[in-house]
Amino acid sequence: MKTIQRFLLASALCAALVFSATSLTAVAQLSDFDASLAFFDGASPMDTPAEPLLDEPTTRTIAELRSAMPDLSATDWRAYGDALHSGLLESNDGLQSSALQHIIAYGDRLQLGNSTVVEVMKLYRDAENDQIRRMAVVALGELDSELAVDYLERSWNFEKNDSVKRTIAAVVNAHQAS
Repeated sequence: MKTIQRFLLASALCAALVFSATSLTAVAQLSDFDASLAFFDGASPMDTPAEPLLDEPTTRTIAELRSAMPDLSATDWRAYGDALHSGLLESNDGLQSSALQHIIAYGDRLQLGNSTVVEVMKLYRDAENDQIRRMAVVALGELDSELAVDYLERSWNFEKNDSVKRTIAAVVNAHQAS
């Protein structure tokens, strides 16, 4: 009986360690990305905090991702888009935010289907985390989909979060200007 209790205790401790490591990574990713979305709030880069939450950054900014854009064939970009689509379907905030970051950075190169656009729309609509919702709005703008922009225009009136609402306005205005 004591062996079973020790095994259960060890399993619970391992699960707690995995959960805490995953949570810290997700929080760091979201806080770093929130700083890169400051443009959509009308803030200057000087308004964002300079210190990351962790000693080592866990994510790269959109500019860093774009500067390190891989040279892939059309088939590889399609496979990359499929992998990002799978990341959007996960319930882990860290995976979702990473997939959204890559969609924002490489949206013009990715060959994503309408099902991916719909998944990003669902993240905007249903995510409990407002930072992920903002990232989904920016990703929808980067996908250059008339369906997505029309969806954002229609949802603007019903949005309750001011930060998400400003992000929607910036994305829609940028799309109309182009």
